[in-house]
Amino acid sequence: NPQPGASPEERFAALNYAVDRLTRQPGAQVYLDGTHSGWLSVGDAANRLVRAGVQRAAGFFLNVSNYQLTPQSQKYGTWISQCIAFANNPEDGGWRLGHYDYCASQYYPANPDDFSTWPLTDQWYADNLGTAKPTTHFVVDTSRNGTGPNDMTRYAEAPYNQPADVVAALRAGNWCNPPGAGVGLRPTTRTGVPLLDAYLWVKIPGESDGTCDIAGGARAWDYTVYNPWNVTGDAQRTFDPLWGRVDPRAGEWFDEQALELARKANPPLL
Repeated sequence: NPQPGASPEERFAALNYAVDRLTRQPGAQVYLDGTHSGWLSVGDAANRLVRAGVQRAAGFFLNVSNYQLTPQSQKYGTWISQCIAFANNPEDGGWRLGHYDYCASQYYPANPDDFSTWPLTDQWYADNLGTAKPTTHFVVDTSRNGTGPNDMTRYAEAPYNQPADVVAALRAGNWCNPPGAGVGLRPTTRTGVPLLDAYLWVKIPGESDGTCDIAGGARAWDYTVYNPWNVTGDAQRTFDPLWGRVDPRAGEWFDEQALELARKANPPLL
């Protein structure tokens, strides 16, 4: 376990040790963190995973405790596997070897905000993989991704009328108990996607991400333009204006969120 302040090389060495040690356990299936499609580029994720030993593990996992939609996660995971194959393909003189930075991603040629452009990145891999065959598998957390990430734009509108900088800060904190989420696909190994081993509910639906307040940096709010709760003084720093309450601490049960996740489930729970 690397100490605080450990170098990247020390952290990757620790991860490689963990992969080798845990895969020796009977029945163990080890997957490494591949983040999600709203964060690292495909090449960055692929490079980090390979340095951490993913090629000796069962694969990688995506979207844990996050909200990225399943179709985006399917493509992102497939592209990461294709990028790993691409950057380890020695044909044509080996110009691809080690060049995870050459890989197409959700950021180029695709537009991350326009899913209709993502086939452009599919085509890039079709044109550039050569004889390489992607073999690195992955799993996706669908416990809260039924409606996708909250872009927080509604808070710029009446009655909230939050300024642009507040909305931008809310969007940056949309990983933390965002309203409007619903559970996604049920856990299953029948995914219909060749490299996708399973949809899992890794994050327990209804389990709080934390206090999600101004003091912790996950929220921002201008109480001078919207404050129906009459929250004043220091209480504003520990209050979550998106839920109108003080959120439960990380890992504790969040009644309102659990109910909304069930009501907004996609596909429906009933």
